[in-house]
Amino acid sequence: MQSGSDRIKQIHKKVEAIKLNEEVGIRFMNAWEEKIIEQQRAREKGLAEGRAEEKNDTAIRLKAMGLTLEQICEATKLTEEEVRQITE
Repeated sequence: MQSGSDRIKQIHKKVEAIKLNEEVGIRFMNAWEEKIIEQQRAREKGLAEGRAEEKNDTAIRLKAMGLTLEQICEATKLTEEEVRQITE
């Protein structure tokens, strides 16, 4: 098993080799950028799903409290059809 120091040295050598070869460096940077963009998209998707789930939960709670369909729509910014699907 490699020590942390040996592993760092290996990584350092690879970075230096990439720096010396422009084509490899460009491919590496493009791959890195694509990975970052994909991570951002996944994060945004997760946040959107979480917000949607929270709206749904809120609609259910408001319905249980006896609010009207119109009041629930106003509070959650969901359409009447969405609220009906969630609460029925």
